[in-house]
Amino acid sequence: MELLRYIVLSVILLSVLCGLAACIHQFVRQSGTLKANNSLAFLLLTFSLSVFNVLLLRTRFFGTYEHLYQMPLWFTLSFGPLFFYYVKYKLFPAYRFRASDLKHLILPFVQVVMVVTISIQPIDSLYFTWKNFIRPYYGPIEYGVFLSTSFLYAIFSYRYIRYRLAQLHKKGTTWEIDTAMSLRHLVRRLTILAAICTFFALTDFTAFHFLNKDLQDVNGYTFFGELAMSAMLLWLVMSTYWKELTYVRFWRNHQ
Repeated sequence: MELLRYIVLSVILLSVLCGLAACIHQFVRQSGTLKANNSLAFLLLTFSLSVFNVLLLRTRFFGTYEHLYQMPLWFTLSFGPLFFYYVKYKLFPAYRFRASDLKHLILPFVQVVMVVTISIQPIDSLYFTWKNFIRPYYGPIEYGVFLSTSFLYAIFSYRYIRYRLAQLHKKGTTWEIDTAMSLRHLVRRLTILAAICTFFALTDFTAFHFLNKDLQDVNGYTFFGELAMSAMLLWLVMSTYWKELTYVRFWRNHQ
């Protein structure tokens, strides 16, 4: 079990480092669509910080200083909207953000306010807040909203991809079609990994609220859900750069 724990923690750390490195690259890169690059960069940043938060909790990095585990790092409600706009700007580079798009920022804004508000509470109040508010109420609700919006925005993204592919098959370049196809594969695989996270979240919720058992205390239980979340981040990075490396090799072979 100890070996498995080190393997899982290593994978989590690897996903965080890859995500942050890719985030920096997307912010500074000159090629591609700026709006798509920035959407992906912010997605990688929020995703990496959230996974890093999991790593801190699992390693107990700060020891008994419980208040340090409430740093504002958990921004899961931003994942869905940021991924959706990354796909949208990738497919339609000329699209402009409108006032009607502000509705997609409501839940991320509410979460940021909640996370920051909790983090600045007095140290003596944090443990009480965790035990009586976050663990039994806010945590399950927030995680449920995160998973629900993840699937919802995956559906939105998939519909845009299908619509764009229908357009491109009539009049589009091979490069544009390949881009849309790769985004479709990305959505499908991320949805599968999100489904795995959902399974563990639901079993944890059911056990805690109906069976009076905290599965967070069961050795090895949390590993699988955390691996699925880390795999989502790694796959997001790998799919982005694997596709680009493929095009570089294709371009060089045809010079």
